Amino acid sequence: MRALARQWLALGLARLALGCSGAPASSLAETAVSPDSDGARGKLAACLGLSLDATLFWLLPEREGGLSDLQRACLFSAVSCGEVQACVGLREGPCPEVASCEAGRATTCERPPGRPELVRDEACSGSADGNDTCAIASGHDGEDRWAMCNAGSCQRDACDGDVRISCIAGLSERYDCAAVGKRCVDSGELAYCAYETACEADHCEGDTLVLCSDGRATFHERCNDVVPGTGCISYGTTYSCGIASELSPCAEGEANVECHGALARFCHLGIWVEVDCGALGAKCGPRAAGDIVACTPP
Repeated sequence: MRALARQWLALGLARLALGCSGAPASSLAETAVSPDSDGARGKLAACLGLSLDATLFWLLPEREGGLSDLQRACLFSAVSCGEVQACVGLREGPCPEVASCEAGRATTCERPPGRPELVRDEACSGSADGNDTCAIASGHDGEDRWAMCNAGSCQRDACDGDVRISCIAGLSERYDCAAVGKRCVDSGELAYCAYETACEADHCEGDTLVLCSDGRATFHERCNDVVPGTGCISYGTTYSCGIASELSPCAEGEANVECHGALARFCHLGIWVEVDCGALGAKCGPRAAGDIVACTPP
């Protein structure tokens, strides 16, 4: 999935997360739960080293920055971590010593905390979006370096018609907003994809959450499609997907993540969300980097 899309989701959907925490284990069966019925969350968490809540963002509709329909179908049918990784353009290491652009392929190492190295190997030539050149990008400190398929140098984000041009470390990444039913909007500081719909403020349209920026709707989804079991609610001027506080199983101030065998549960948006770590034989337990619950590799 596109790195920029994940960053935009983290900014835009951070407003959705409502502080909540765990209920006693004995009452879990009686509380609101969003099940991992197809095991997709568990596969992503176990095989890619994602945090439990990050799996929700990856499984958003493609138009909101989630996996494509093709990647999603691949994930659902995957029967091993190798297949899951291949669905999103990754493979197991060992990693190359440095990021490279050999033969027009962008090859970069990804190192999930406490997990085996993963290699992202992407062919830049023939990119449908025009990102057909490989270059080595670097962070502000010059130490974080990665290979990136791009469309040339840039100074700032911009729109080329309805193609969003994201300027990342001085390199442009093109993305066709029209391909997912949106238009490109240039705010002067950021270029982003938005719907044609005029939108002055965040609001609910029945069970659909609508988030707005610069007079345009940037997010327009049924809450049950974002996290099954939730609806659109408001807390003052903040709108989100969740459950009314009087119905929420989450109690403020208590631990909000726990294991039930191979099943991980975390409180998010006022509802218990399940991640089936056992979908591919993984276990639920503490992350190697701390005591936060995660799916351990199978």
